[in-house]
Amino acid sequence: MPVITVDGQIGSGGREIGLMAAAALKIDYYDQAIIEQAAHRLGATVQAVEEKHAVPVRARDRVAHFLTSFLEKSAMAGAAGDPFLGPTGVEHLLARSYPEASKAPISRAQELNDKRFIEVHRAVLRDIASTGNAVILGRGGVIELRDWPGALHLDTVAPFEQRVKRTMERLEMDSASAEKHARDTEAGRLAYFRKYFNVDANDPSLYHMVLNTGHLPLDFLTTLVVEAARKLQTLKR
Repeated sequence: MPVITVDGQIGSGGREIGLMAAAALKIDYYDQAIIEQAAHRLGATVQAVEEKHAVPVRARDRVAHFLTSFLEKSAMAGAAGDPFLGPTGVEHLLARSYPEASKAPISRAQELNDKRFIEVHRAVLRDIASTGNAVILGRGGVIELRDWPGALHLDTVAPFEQRVKRTMERLEMDSASAEKHARDTEAGRLAYFRKYFNVDANDPSLYHMVLNTGHLPLDFLTTLVVEAARKLQTLKR
């Protein structure tokens, strides 16, 4: 089954396309909210997952289970005293927004925080991809998984007015708030890619497909994505 990464401008339809593609391919969907929820569920979730046995593991349960294993391995490696590698530390790291994560460090402690942040995200993304069965939205998946066999990398764009409208509807914001949120988040996304990967997030050469949702309907674009993902799987064999 395919691994698909989706990045792009907020409000450009990447989330919707990712969800529809995951449903069509019958694979798991992961975004920042799911990973963040998983961080909140550390501990109790692991026991619940283990007790399910044959019951399919939900996305956030799988991530929570992996995060716990990650923390245990880090502790065994001698990082037990690291405040960023405990349950509350990981929860703090994974809850950071693009603007928060992209801020330049002004102290040694913040540099360490940034290092742990990208280490945890890289580990989570690669663990998800190891299932060979996932759509991953945002957080640099296109870079962290650029050489992942059979992965399909997507970018979504749209006119600013359309992105503001989608943001207003999804986040229930007024026009002014949605405009500010769209500008701030996009600036943070671009800074995030520059800071952690030293690349331009809008460079089309990073992606297999750049989808302009301002010109074509989301369901049509989703059909293209699903067919491309299936084709990649046949080429991988």
